[in-house]
Amino acid sequence: MSDKEKNTILMVDDNDTSIKFMSACLDNAYEVFVAKNGKEGIELAKDILPDLIIMDVSMPIMNGIESGRILKKDKTTSEIPIIYITANTEAQRIVEILRVGAADYISKPISTESFRNRIEIQMKIITMTKEAKQKDILLQEQSKLVSMGEMISNIAHQWRQPLSIISVNASNIQLDIELDSLEIDELEKNTNMILAQTRYLSKTIDMFRIYVEKDNISRSISLQECIDTTLSLLQATLETHNIKIIKNFDYEKPIKSQLVAEELAQVLMNLLNNAKDILILNNITDPFIEVSLKKNNDMIFLTVEDNGGGIPNNLLSKIFEPYFTTKFKGQGIGLSLHASYNIVRELLNGNIYAQNTQNGAKFTIELPCNEES
Repeated sequence: MSDKEKNTILMVDDNDTSIKFMSACLDNAYEVFVAKNGKEGIELAKDILPDLIIMDVSMPIMNGIESGRILKKDKTTSEIPIIYITANTEAQRIVEILRVGAADYISKPISTESFRNRIEIQMKIITMTKEAKQKDILLQEQSKLVSMGEMISNIAHQWRQPLSIISVNASNIQLDIELDSLEIDELEKNTNMILAQTRYLSKTIDMFRIYVEKDNISRSISLQECIDTTLSLLQATLETHNIKIIKNFDYEKPIKSQLVAEELAQVLMNLLNNAKDILILNNITDPFIEVSLKKNNDMIFLTVEDNGGGIPNNLLSKIFEPYFTTKFKGQGIGLSLHASYNIVRELLNGNIYAQNTQNGAKFTIELPCNEES
C-alpha cells in the first residue's frame, strides 16, 4: 500500500516517548503526523484533515479537552474522530472526555494490543462512513439526473404550444409572400406573435438554467419566488392532467432566507413530481396540489399536500430510505425522496417529514429563518 492510500493519523502529545511508542504500535500501517500541544494540533488538523486524531488530555499551552472543543465547533474538523489518551480514569474525567465528542479513550499505561485494536476499530468505522457518504453522493447525483429528465420532459411539453404558434404564424407569412398578398398590418401581427412566443421560450430556458446551474453560493432568496419558478416548469404538464395548484401564501409579505436556491428547488421539484405522479396513477377526480408557506418565529414551514389518497401507514417510516418506492416498476427508482431528505438535512440545515391528511400525503420542509422578512 502506498502512502497515498494510507489513512492519516494526527498524534497530539507533548511526550516524545509516548509518540514513539504509539508510532511503533501502528507498525507503519498509517501515515502519521505529530503535534506537540493542543494549539499546534488544531492548526495541523485544519491543514491536513486527518482521518483520525489521537490526543493526550494533559498538555501544556492548550490541553486536549479544550483543543477537542475547538475542533468540534469548526465545520472543517468537526467530523474527525478523536481518541483521547488519559492517565486519569475517574468517572468525572471520562464523562468530560465523552461530552467533548470523543470517539473513544485509552487509559495509561497503554497496552500495545488494546491500542492497535482501538485504532483498527475506528478505522473500520471511518471507512464505512466514507463509503456511506460516497453512496449518498452517488444517489443524489442519480436523483438529480432523474429529476432533470422529468424536467426536460415537462419543458418539452411546455414548448409544444408556443412552437406550434410560431410555426403557424411563420407559415402564414410565407404563404402571403408566395401569393403576393402580404399586408403590413397582418405581417406585424404575425411577427409580434412570433416574438411573444420566443420571449416565452427564452424565459423558460432562463428558469431551467437557474435550476441546473448550481454554484453552491448561498444567497438571500424569496421563497415565494422559488416556489413560483419551480411551479412554472411543471405548469404545462399539470394543466394537461387538470391538476389544480393551490398557493397558500402571501406575496405581500415575502419570506426570505439565506440558502442555495437550486437545492431547495430540487427538493420542491421532487415533491411536486411525486404528487403529480400519484394523482395521475390513482386517477383522482378533481386532483389538486396545495403549496403552503408560513413563518413562525425563527422557522419557515413549506408544505406540499395532494389529494392522492395518502401513503400506507406501514410505509410512512420507510419513504426516505434509498431506493424505496411505491411506484410501479418503470415509474421510479426511489431516489428522489432519499436525496431530498439528505439535501434538506445536510445542505439546508432543516428537516423534512411526511404525514397523511384527510386528503392525501403532506410533506413538510422546516427551514431556519436566517434573515428578516
